[in-house]
Amino acid sequence: MLRPTVRSGDRQAKQPVSGARIAAFVPYTFGTMPSRSRRWIRTLYVLAWMPLLVLYTLVYSAEYDVPLYKALMGALSHVAPPAILGVGVIRLCAVIQWSSKHWVRFFAKHLGVGLIFAGLNATVAIAFMLVSPFQPEHASQAEVSIWVAFTGQLFMGLLLYCMLVGFTYAALGEIRTRQQAAAAARAEALRVEAELKALRAQVNPHFLFNTLHSLLALVRSDPRAAEDALEQFGDLMRYALRVQQEGGDEVLLAEEWAFAQDYLALEKLRLGDRLKIHTDIDDAALAHGVPSFSLQPLLENSIGHAIAPRAAGGNIWVRASVDERRLLLEVRDDGKGADEAAIEASAGTGLSLLRRRLEALYGDAASLTTTTDDTGFTVIVEVPVSAGPSPDEGHHA
Repeated sequence: MLRPTVRSGDRQAKQPVSGARIAAFVPYTFGTMPSRSRRWIRTLYVLAWMPLLVLYTLVYSAEYDVPLYKALMGALSHVAPPAILGVGVIRLCAVIQWSSKHWVRFFAKHLGVGLIFAGLNATVAIAFMLVSPFQPEHASQAEVSIWVAFTGQLFMGLLLYCMLVGFTYAALGEIRTRQQAAAAARAEALRVEAELKALRAQVNPHFLFNTLHSLLALVRSDPRAAEDALEQFGDLMRYALRVQQEGGDEVLLAEEWAFAQDYLALEKLRLGDRLKIHTDIDDAALAHGVPSFSLQPLLENSIGHAIAPRAAGGNIWVRASVDERRLLLEVRDDGKGADEAAIEASAGTGLSLLRRRLEALYGDAASLTTTTDDTGFTVIVEVPVSAGPSPDEGHHA
C-alpha cells in the first residue's frame, strides 16, 4: 500500500524459471541419483527378499524334515534367481517410463520383459534344483514332472516380476518427488537471490536521483546552505556505497538511523522550520538488524507528500521499538493523507520497492502496512528480530 507516485522508463523483468519447471528436467535414472538414494534402494531391495527366503526355508525344513542349512540351500534355489534377475528389472524400470499417451506400449514392453524374466527364472531355478547337492533327500522322489515344476516357476516368476515393478516404480516415484522438491527449493533460492540483487540495484539510483533533486532545489534557493548540504550528501554517499559494495541486505538499525539523520539534516537545510521531526527510538532496537535503506524511504515519502508541498510544512513522527519477536518501525506525518484506491494502484518505487524487499528477505514474517485519513499518513514496518551484523562489521562510515 503506497502513496501514488509516478515512475517512467520501467522495463518488465524477465520471468524467472520456476522450480517446478526446473524439476521437470530431473533425470529419472539411477546413475544421476544421489549415492544415498541408491544405497537406500539396494538396502530395501535386499531386505524385501528376506521374508521370502525365510518362508521357503521353513517350508523345506517342515515338508522334507531336513536340517535348516539344507533347507536354506533349497530355498536359495527359488529365491536367488529372481533376486539376481530383479537387479536388471529395477534398472529397466528407470528406462521404461510411464506415459499416458503411450500406455499400450508401456504395458506391452513390461509384458514381454516379464515373460522373459519368468522364463529365465524358471529355467535357472529348475536347473539349480536338479544339480544342487544340497537338495532335501526326498525332493527327487516327488512325483511331479519337470514341466509342471517349470509351469509353476513361470507363474511365480510373473507374480514376482509384477511385485518388483510395483516396488521399483513406487521407490523411483518417491525419489523423484524428493529430487523435484530439492530442485524447486534451489530454483526458488536462486530466484530470491536474483530478485534481491535486482532490488538492491534499484535502491541506490532511486535514492541518488531524489537527493540530487533536493540539492538542485537548494542550490537555486540558498547557495550557502547548499555547501553544507553537499557535506551531508558526502556522508550519505559513503554509507550508500559501502552497503552497495558489501552487498548485504541487513544493517544495524543504529546505522540506518544515523543514515536517516544525515538525510533529514540535508532536508532540514532545504525546508528549514517547515520540517519538524519528533523521535521515539528505543535504544534496544538500535542493536537489531533491519533491511538497508528501509527507514529513509519512509521519511522521503512523508517529506515529499506531506511537508514539502505545504507552505506551513508539517510534522513527522519516527518511532522504533522491539520485543522478543519483532522490530517495529513507524513513520507518521500530519499531511492530508492519500486515497486508498490510488495507494493500491500505485506502481512507484519508494515504498513498493521496500515492500518487495521485505517479502524477498523475510516472506510472511515481515510486513509493511499503511493507514491514511485526512489527518495524516502512517507507515508501519515489522521485521523479525535478528541481531544484525556485528558492530565492528557494521561501523557507520
